[in-house]
Amino acid sequence: NRFGASEPAAIRLRWRGAPPPPTVDDIRPSLYVLAVGVSQYEHPQVRNLSYAAKDATDFLAAIQQQEGRLYKKVKAQLLTEAQATKDNILDGLDWLQRETTSRDVAMLFFAGHGLDDNSGNFFYLPANAKGNIAEMELSDDQSVGELVDTLRLPEKLVHLVLVNGAYVAPEARPTAAEVADALAYLHELSPPVIHRDLKPANVMRRRDGGQLVLVDFGSVKESLREGSASSAVGTFGYMAPEQLHGRATAATDVYGLGALAIALLSRRDPAELLTEDGELGWRSAVNVGRRAHALLASMLVPKLARRAGNARRIAETGAQSAAESRAAGRQVVAFSPAMVAADRSIKTFLFTAMYRHAEVMRVREKAARIVDDLFPLFLGDPGAMPLEWEGAYKGARDDSSRARVVADYIAGMTDRYALNEYRRLIDANMDLS
Repeated sequence: NRFGASEPAAIRLRWRGAPPPPTVDDIRPSLYVLAVGVSQYEHPQVRNLSYAAKDATDFLAAIQQQEGRLYKKVKAQLLTEAQATKDNILDGLDWLQRETTSRDVAMLFFAGHGLDDNSGNFFYLPANAKGNIAEMELSDDQSVGELVDTLRLPEKLVHLVLVNGAYVAPEARPTAAEVADALAYLHELSPPVIHRDLKPANVMRRRDGGQLVLVDFGSVKESLREGSASSAVGTFGYMAPEQLHGRATAATDVYGLGALAIALLSRRDPAELLTEDGELGWRSAVNVGRRAHALLASMLVPKLARRAGNARRIAETGAQSAAESRAAGRQVVAFSPAMVAADRSIKTFLFTAMYRHAEVMRVREKAARIVDDLFPLFLGDPGAMPLEWEGAYKGARDDSSRARVVADYIAGMTDRYALNEYRRLIDANMDLS
């Protein structure tokens, strides 16, 4: 003010308001999520859990960050502890089916107690389950249906993959590729989601024989940046070395996928294969071909900086060099889905707001007129061209060759030169502005 003086100060402002409306049609799907987690059960004979409710809450928090990014909107219902009754869960499933359209994506997350009966049906235990719960290890003639208020999950949900024998390499590879697809989806989110606990118990297959899916996100880490600190979480034998120091990146899950493949191929717990140095001594435990051996070796490198980092591409192709990538017969490297969507959005904007802008089109029409008028002029009067081009024209053997000479001469002009030639030969007042 005019009665005093002060030192100038610089401040930084950050806008936290709503983002501006999109300038192009938003083709992203909406995401609907039902997350259920029960750690504390009403029945005294049911052992309480430590992290099931927290897992559901943390999973939902991670997914909700994708609103406005991978998904247009994220709508969710969270049922934890006493809220996770059978009736509430059924209402949640009805909501999910009612709200989700063919253009949307739906997710289900269940954390808590559950079991299979002798017919292969999977039942989830709500917070208010009652009945003969003390007999949860079923005899041959017992049915889970005897447990009152248990919840039989729909047929399209998943059940655990039981590994009843060692896989051979041709069988293990598609399994690894399916898991890698799920990992790639998580890793391509922004921020990336790192599972950190890959093992057979956390891989499930849909009841209808469909794709494999990952479960148990209790160890999920949303990696805001590589190397950020965290607690050591995972399963011994499947854990990458950096997890012992609380670190986790996408390459950490690649290591876990490699250890999972070793478990499938050897039918042994990877913890049994650890050497005194803490490395996985897997080479003598599996019998695979050269390409599969090289792929596993790239995934199980102890040093994080030297380990393969892209689960999907490597698991699908097994490429270990640029030459093998070129010989794969299909695309090996590509943008993430989020980057593809962003690229499509900016190209759509540029095409409509810049390349086809009215002012641009007006100048383009004038430029086209210049070319349209110069071509027949030079074709009928080759002497209007420089001597070397006139000589080339007269030496052409036929009309087509002569037209080619004129076209090449015009094509080599700069914008300014073409405009000056037009002014010299046709219209001195021609202006592109």
